Amino acid sequence: MEVRGYLTVITTTLKEIPSLQKALPPELADNVLRLYRECLQRAKYIGHQKHNTELLVAMVRQQFKKNMHETDPEKI
Repeated sequence: MEVRGYLTVITTTLKEIPSLQKALPPELADNVLRLYRECLQRAKYIGHQKHNTELLVAMVRQQFKKNMHETDPEKI
């Protein structure tokens, strides 16, 4: 997958987040978004070293998508 594909997926995912930001306190929503971005950066960094970037990025996305509708601050 090329970089343009990653940017499309990230942009698409970020477009989905505003609805979640309405359900969460703003500071918690910001923390989740910051964590997502940091996890993606680290997955890309480690993936580049181990030559499995697509797999690691897909795993990060899968975990965040699986929990994207969670609104309980204790679980988040």
